[in-house]
Amino acid sequence: MDNIERLQRKKQQQKARRKEKKAAKEEAAKMAVDNEVSEGVRRMRMLYPALRNANSKNSLHIEGGYGPVTSLTDEDWEQIGRDMNGSNYLEYLSLFGGILNDQKMSYLFRGLTGSNTIKQINLRNNDFGVEGVRSMVPFLQNTSNLKKLNVSNNNIGSEGFALLWRALCDRPINHLIVSSCGIDSIEIDAAPQIT
Repeated sequence: MDNIERLQRKKQQQKARRKEKKAAKEEAAKMAVDNEVSEGVRRMRMLYPALRNANSKNSLHIEGGYGPVTSLTDEDWEQIGRDMNGSNYLEYLSLFGGILNDQKMSYLFRGLTGSNTIKQINLRNNDFGVEGVRSMVPFLQNTSNLKKLNVSNNNIGSEGFALLWRALCDRPINHLIVSSCGIDSIEIDAAPQIT
């Protein structure tokens, strides 16, 4: 029995060492990825676990005007978009209060190109217009579960609304909120006839 117990103990120790090595490799890989991004993105990932695919958080809510969001570069916004794009848990995205302009929208949606999990997006009270909407169109066309989009209090105008409408017309969206967006007129293309 003594030899059998020693062999079992040795196997358990070997298994524990393999597990530790695997965990160390995963941590090293994670740190290598973190070393490739800016300090601003690292701080955002730390403050907002949804960017790191943490399943305990399914929402990302960032209000503008303070914190690390004010010092993010264009490339940081693109990386944050990629982080969101890779999330399997992010359902509710809220970036509001002057965080985004046309340029930042362009970089954010260069990284965020689609989602199977995001259900609601709140981009109200920012500073983007038709170019920001144009940047968002590929994402809107490649999202499968988006139910609600709020772009209120952004100067998207009639052209921006038309872009949104075309991008969303065959998507499963239930609510599109566009109040105070400088929309002068609405021209909606007729839906194709199904025969």
